[in-house]
Amino acid sequence: MSLRLFFVVLAFVPIFLTSAGEAVATPNCNGQSYCAAGPNGPGGCYRPHRANCHGGLICDIDMWPCPSGRNGPGGCYRKVDRQCFDGLICENGMQACPRGANGPGGCYRTNLGQCFDGLICETGMQLCNDSQGPRCIRPGYATCGDGNACPSGMRECKPGPNGPGGCYKLNYAQCLNGAICEMGQRYCAAGPNGSGGCYKPGYAQCDNGAVCESGMRFCSPGANGRGGCYRPNYAQCFDGLVCEAGMELCRDAQGTRCVRRGSNLCGVSNDPCPTGMHRCTPGAYGPGGCYRIGYANCFNGLICSSGMQVCNDSQGPHCYRPGYARCGDTQRPGGFGPYTPPSMPSGNGMPVPSMPSAGSGGGGCPGCGGGTGSSSGGSGSSGGGWQIIQ
Repeated sequence: MSLRLFFVVLAFVPIFLTSAGEAVATPNCNGQSYCAAGPNGPGGCYRPHRANCHGGLICDIDMWPCPSGRNGPGGCYRKVDRQCFDGLICENGMQACPRGANGPGGCYRTNLGQCFDGLICETGMQLCNDSQGPRCIRPGYATCGDGNACPSGMRECKPGPNGPGGCYKLNYAQCLNGAICEMGQRYCAAGPNGSGGCYKPGYAQCDNGAVCESGMRFCSPGANGRGGCYRPNYAQCFDGLVCEAGMELCRDAQGTRCVRRGSNLCGVSNDPCPTGMHRCTPGAYGPGGCYRIGYANCFNGLICSSGMQVCNDSQGPHCYRPGYARCGDTQRPGGFGPYTPPSMPSGNGMPVPSMPSAGSGGGGCPGCGGGTGSSSGGSGSSGGGWQIIQ
């Protein structure tokens, strides 16, 4: 009697369990490793020799994870020049002001500022919590309690539909229904395209709440993104997504994004970045892309210029620079916030920045100018200094 052996070959497909206990197949990563979604991030495909997986958060191999927490959304950081404070990443030498009753907190230098339960005030200023809410005032220049005291030589701008009002100096600024704008500027009321702001005719224009530089158009929010300002000769609009000229719309597993026309990169997972640049993995805040360490940082898929943080408020995830804009309100650089002459101390708790040209606040597309669009889609950036290369 001959003995016959039968072999049964089973095809093994890795599976993961969702939070509800449902088994799902691992996405095809084209030979790369897969980082399952976890408490720190949405996961995704990655190269083990270039990155590590930390509970759903993919970080470059020489970076550490900062899990999201009470003070911020977390992200990846370098221990040599950054530190993590319960979700807030600060530069070395800076302290964390934890989120509190008076504000969202942030990073500050102890020799330049102080923390009042979530509100950072410039050194020499005090906390005032009156009818206007928690704010910073400078003793001798403003009085806490009435909300109407302005320094000598300045006039009060009453709160209105365009802004919270404040103090301004005649012949240098004007009050436009609660918004303080420079002389010669007009106010762009909030609308479907943006939160509005001050702009100078001839240099910028208003498009239903969006302030764009002259010669630019606004890409209205749509199915593919939140839109933004762009120059028709350098970029194009794909139903809410601004792409650099020469690029085309791509919808694949990484989301809705721009890829170089004819590059065959649409559908390719984690296409390589140029030498010297790092991959920002798509996440909850944005579509990711390529960025240069030292010039930008990656926050869960959103690329922000160095020194900027992520704000996830009613406008959605976006980048902002603490000290020049605040998370949770509509004040922005470029004429969007209250005007205080350089000769007078600031009344908003931070040093007064120089006024950039209107509409220069954002964009990740070279030559596209300001706005909320990103050359790789998603929520964009509030500052320049990075370029997505496909």
